Amino acid sequence: MEIPTWPNLCVYGNDSNIAPIILNKTLINSSLVLPYPDSGWWYMTLKLFCGECTRCECPEACVNKYNGCIRDCEVTCKEEECSNCTTGCESMIINETDCGSKCDCDGPCQRTNVTCNSSILFDISSFPCIGGSCGKNGRCVFMISQGILYSTCLCSNNYKGLDCGDDTHATPYAMIILEFCLLVLSNLIFVPAAYVAYKKKFYVEMIVYLSAFLSSSFYHMCDAGENIISICLVKLDVLQFSDFFSGLLAIWVTLIAVAAIPLPWSSISHITGALVLAFGTTLSKQSLIVFLVPVITGVIIIIGHWIYLRRKIGKSFPNRRYVKIYLPLALLVAGAGLLMYGLFQTQSNYKYLHSLWHISMGLGIIIILPDMKTFLPKREVQHNDELLQPVVDRTPPTETNDIQVPRAFGLLEDDDAEIAWC
Repeated sequence: MEIPTWPNLCVYGNDSNIAPIILNKTLINSSLVLPYPDSGWWYMTLKLFCGECTRCECPEACVNKYNGCIRDCEVTCKEEECSNCTTGCESMIINETDCGSKCDCDGPCQRTNVTCNSSILFDISSFPCIGGSCGKNGRCVFMISQGILYSTCLCSNNYKGLDCGDDTHATPYAMIILEFCLLVLSNLIFVPAAYVAYKKKFYVEMIVYLSAFLSSSFYHMCDAGENIISICLVKLDVLQFSDFFSGLLAIWVTLIAVAAIPLPWSSISHITGALVLAFGTTLSKQSLIVFLVPVITGVIIIIGHWIYLRRKIGKSFPNRRYVKIYLPLALLVAGAGLLMYGLFQTQSNYKYLHSLWHISMGLGIIIILPDMKTFLPKREVQHNDELLQPVVDRTPPTETNDIQVPRAFGLLEDDDAEIAWC
């Protein structure tokens, strides 16, 4: 058990620590916080100091003998008698001829006959967190573990400590502003991507890209800023799901567009992919499998349909210019973003690399989206400028003897070939 000694120490053997609670005429109230105390018996020792301290001049040999007496007593004493070890050893040392009264010490001071009186009001209380709060840099939360209710401080902006008062690793406010702006404004790259999709008549893809822009922007407006600058329209979990789902769906519909598959298979692919991605994102938002499944499936569809079209028209598909320039460039940009996102992104560089991930994905979409002049072989561009969008013609039908004559767009193998409808 530690013994209080002058002026403000707690001593046990040769070890000493600063007393956690000290009261005097200028400090009449003090408290000690014990976070998550263990169950069992707790002891507290109090000592009142009066008058001036005259340094004790006890010989070193007597001090060593006293310390040895304490150790031996604590080893051999019965539990109810161990509290008398200090008193017994002091009496033994004082009664020895070589030590005497000069070893009648109270810590570092010579014991005196000066007396004084005082009263202490001792109180034990239990509060959630630190006094019921966590300051301005955190919030007090409750959790249950093995049937026991705990409280703890959930700190923001990398603050540490029991009361979130340690700012050693806190992010400066200027860096918080920078992080917020980078993560939100980098999503603007999806706006030109949506415009390019509109100009190339990829209307479904345009809607998905706009959805990715809005979802990612709203999510990072709520999540970025280290909980200091946060604009949350709905719950963070909802925004996070929307961000991950829209991003994966944007990748999926882009791959389907590059595959150039006609209706109704493109519509079937869109809705099937959306359902699978919704399920996978709900199951595990950050799972690598949820990302790889649509990518691998989309690549297989692209390769398979390209081979089919090449055999059908009897020449290379798509256009060599697209294969040699646009496709490698898009894969390089998107691959660089994917490497940054998957391998090099850490908590410290998150705001930079994740923003670059947004930009690389948007640029990759702009580059890789098919265009008639660069995607189709030259002859097929002349004969069929609707291959990439083989939708139902919006021109009003022509009525001849109450018979509607539909228009259709097909990929013709020969210059003089034609399609007959009956």
